[in-house]
Amino acid sequence: MKNQINLIYQALKNADISVLNTNNKILLNDLATKILETDDNKMTPDDLEILDLLIRISNIVYNNVNNDSLLPISDGIYDLLMVKTERLIPNYQVGSDSVYFGDQCKGIQNIIEDPITRIPEFDDYLYKDNIMKQYEFCNNDFIISPIYRSEPIKRRVVNIPHKYPNLVGTLDKCKFVLNSQARKLGVFDDPNVRIFERDFIHKCLEKGVIKPDEKFYMVAELKYDGISVEAEVSNRVISARSRGDANADVATDFTPILKGYMFPRALGNVPSDNIFGMKFEAILTKQNLDRVGFLEGKNYANCRNAMTGIVTGTNGNKYRDYITLVPLATSLDVDRLTEIEFLNKYYTSGVMLKYAVLYGDYKEILFQVKQFTEEAQALREYLPFMYDGVVISFIDDEKIKALGRENSVNKYSMAIKFNPLVQEATFLDYSYTVGQNGVITPMIHYTPVEFYGTIHTKSTGHSYYRFKQLGLRFGDKINVTYTNDVMPYVSKPDIEFNRKQAEISDPVEFPKLCPCCGTELIFSEKSARC
Repeated sequence: MKNQINLIYQALKNADISVLNTNNKILLNDLATKILETDDNKMTPDDLEILDLLIRISNIVYNNVNNDSLLPISDGIYDLLMVKTERLIPNYQVGSDSVYFGDQCKGIQNIIEDPITRIPEFDDYLYKDNIMKQYEFCNNDFIISPIYRSEPIKRRVVNIPHKYPNLVGTLDKCKFVLNSQARKLGVFDDPNVRIFERDFIHKCLEKGVIKPDEKFYMVAELKYDGISVEAEVSNRVISARSRGDANADVATDFTPILKGYMFPRALGNVPSDNIFGMKFEAILTKQNLDRVGFLEGKNYANCRNAMTGIVTGTNGNKYRDYITLVPLATSLDVDRLTEIEFLNKYYTSGVMLKYAVLYGDYKEILFQVKQFTEEAQALREYLPFMYDGVVISFIDDEKIKALGRENSVNKYSMAIKFNPLVQEATFLDYSYTVGQNGVITPMIHYTPVEFYGTIHTKSTGHSYYRFKQLGLRFGDKINVTYTNDVMPYVSKPDIEFNRKQAEISDPVEFPKLCPCCGTELIFSEKSARC
């Protein structure tokens, strides 16, 4: 099995996307589920190698393919695998191999449904700033016509070092703010599920970084959903690189795309020879997503997919000025709040680093983090850019130094990722149950998805009537929607992949005989009964 997974990994490194067929995806997901269900002390050396390969395969696809349909493992399952990896493999920090897949992904489309959200009331007294704060000099967007350069980008240099390695890395991530939220859903004792209260705040209490009755400051920021960029800047971008593999200090050169990207507010305020490092998240606003999609003739599923398409393509320099660089951090030796104000004042291109200052003892901080997270999630539909969580960090220099940085991870921060309400999966097969009244209920089996720390691999198909409505074929893409604490709901999106499936295969047939006793079933329009 390990050899087969390694063959998939090597094929992807050689830019062969065809290995991500349905059978191989099923294999990868089966192995991911097996690994997550295996106790840490029962993991074999082969299991650890498979775990490492699953992470590496996922990173290649996530960072180099502009289509979520091709992701071999869902984002939630990947997060659980990553937690297990960090626990079992010392000093583990893997970036992404840089691979150019060319036009292999053309024509494959997928859809993502946004959850319905509401806006809760704000308690403004909690924060110095809330996430809707705007500076009067910020434009709605940095929109100009794209600069069409005469030459396409040649294959970019991959193996280049970072210039500011301390700006490169990732964050520890969790799925819940409070212990009580995880307990309510029955995942508190799952070692692969992280919780901000237990795995960040309580550990800081145990280490003496904070005291039970101490009041302290933290900063809460949005976690923008784009491409991480480490850059050298003055009043414009001088050079730029991907996050790449932080430990190996290997990155992809983004300079051919981003060189010359201007910061209008820095002009006249920051001299051209004042050069320092800056970390950005390169994003597309929802408005610019439409423009790039129109010019490219593509229907991107979301802004992150389109951003990946720009930085991995050979014509990305045409769309430089549709990219929004959200400034996140610098190499300057200043306190965090001063740094954020400096970034927002001089280095925004239409989207600020939105943040809130939190203050109180650890219990008050937990309440404020929970409220900030809920408000941020509720506002996702209404803000003109994508973000997939929040980041909570200490501000005090002594606390930052005490927690430090390990394996390119800042231990004084933690990201809280939003729990998605809709996930894409691959339909595998049906099974059938017989109720006390003799009614046959189909069960839909699919590749694993994760909601709120729990892995789901099947849902009820409700009835014979619903079975006919879905018309599922083996390998169809389905949407799995979180509707309650027990069983997610399955629907089939009208996408090109499923339409092609319909041309080459027939829907699964409902059994004619009872799966329990073998008696011939009695059918009506709505139900099948023994």
